[in-house]
Amino acid sequence: MSLVEGLRKWATSLKASHTIIHVTTGSNLKSTDRLMKAAGAQFVGGAYVV
Repeated sequence: MSLVEGLRKWATSLKASHTIIHVTTGSNLKSTDRLMKAAGAQFVGGAYVV
């Protein structure tokens, strides 16, 4: 979860209006989805928006 928080802070420092994380794993999809949702991400169009 600290990785996602770090990305949020970095994006904020750049005044980004959106932060999108593309997940490119073919394994443990349910675990990855659970992790991203626990971090507050929303699945949109094949990527996670945080």
